[in-house]
Amino acid sequence: MNLNPVTKVKELNRLSAEIPPLLHYFLFFLTFLYVCFFISFSLLKDIPLPGEFLWLIVAMGIYLYRRTPPFIKIAVFPFVILGLAYRFTTSIVGEATHVHIQDVIAFEHHIIPFIPAIKLQSLLFTPGRFHWYDAMAAVFYFAGLGIPYVIGIFLLLRQKMEIFQKYLLGMFMLNFMGFVTYLLYPAMPPWLASTEGYLPPISRILLNFYQTVGLGFINNLYSNINQHPTAAVPSMHMAFVVFPALYLSVTYKWKGALISAIACLGMLFTVLYLGEHYLFDAIIGSLYAVIAFAGSTLAYRTILHISAKAESTV
Repeated sequence: MNLNPVTKVKELNRLSAEIPPLLHYFLFFLTFLYVCFFISFSLLKDIPLPGEFLWLIVAMGIYLYRRTPPFIKIAVFPFVILGLAYRFTTSIVGEATHVHIQDVIAFEHHIIPFIPAIKLQSLLFTPGRFHWYDAMAAVFYFAGLGIPYVIGIFLLLRQKMEIFQKYLLGMFMLNFMGFVTYLLYPAMPPWLASTEGYLPPISRILLNFYQTVGLGFINNLYSNINQHPTAAVPSMHMAFVVFPALYLSVTYKWKGALISAIACLGMLFTVLYLGEHYLFDAIIGSLYAVIAFAGSTLAYRTILHISAKAESTV
């Protein structure tokens, strides 16, 4: 097998060029629908459009530009578009809409009789001292938002083109479902509800850990990415692990399923223990991931069917 990087890129560029144009148009259409929703929401709530919004329009234009290299088009710009959309969405969440607090706590008590963060921290957390699992949870939580992008590029580099196309469709569905929910149902996470007096004390382990170990810049970086803490339902951290886990399980069978199960359980523990999410948030995030997984397969089959029908009539 030739591992020459130049040859590898050329081969990936060739394979990327074979992706049905309708798939690109479908991704653009999903983005366009969300942009229309976001503009309507901003106008209705009298919120000025954030600066990142213009960069999204530019990225969408480059994505559709015919001379954009196929590999760059499929490997870079979809993730750039989703990243920009995530950032400008979280920048306005909760600004002009009632933030849900007590109803989320009520939902949680319908699922389990206690708040997971309070229970877990009472058993495991030691104020003023960090254990190995504190460090693991802090690192895993911060890295969580990048997991689906890394897995996507991995599938592409392994030339799993059919799987990658479905994966890309699902990523757009998953993200935009999450973004719309953020805007329509902003919710306060457990640590913030505790700070505001709605819950007993919950330590913000995530920020305290990085500050204590001299990596406070990570807190600033994360705050810059996720600008509003009330973007809590669904838990996209949970969704961003469950979604690629489903694809890894299907693609790599028991090995993928084993790694995926460990990752999902690890993220569930992380979001609950750190007090960043309720179990309710994690369940909704996981449900969205399953819907996106199923929807991506259906959308891909539809795209292939329409493309084949169009070619047969030429």
